[in-house]
Amino acid sequence: MNTKTITKGFIATGAMNITGVAIFSKGLTNKVITETDPVVMSYFGLLMIMV
Repeated sequence: MNTKTITKGFIATGAMNITGVAIFSKGLTNKVITETDPVVMSYFGLLMIMV
């Protein structure tokens, strides 16, 4: 594998984490996610997934 390919893969997965969490949590305002698993999927947890 080429180093540039691996780098592009990491950038793509990082972008998917940020946009995926933002979309599925409706901009961090979805109460269902935080109520289902308040320890991992709290607002702080969702922000850490995005980071």
